[in-house]
Amino acid sequence: MTTASIRALDGMRDLARLQWYVIPLLAIVFYIYAKEIHKARAGGNWDAVFAGLTLFGMDFINETVNGGIN
Repeated sequence: MTTASIRALDGMRDLARLQWYVIPLLAIVFYIYAKEIHKARAGGNWDAVFAGLTLFGMDFINETVNGGIN
């Protein structure tokens, strides 16, 4: 392994670099998704759920391709 990859792996495993405000934001996002799924099951309108999943999926594909190129 190169020195750059060793430094990157060390940085990934360092919890001091974690920004802890991400945890409550993630909890809020999960709450919103749960509410929207509950409303979609009751009303049959799944547009908001599919829009969120599409956005997440496209971001995932973008980051995967970006990580493969760099």
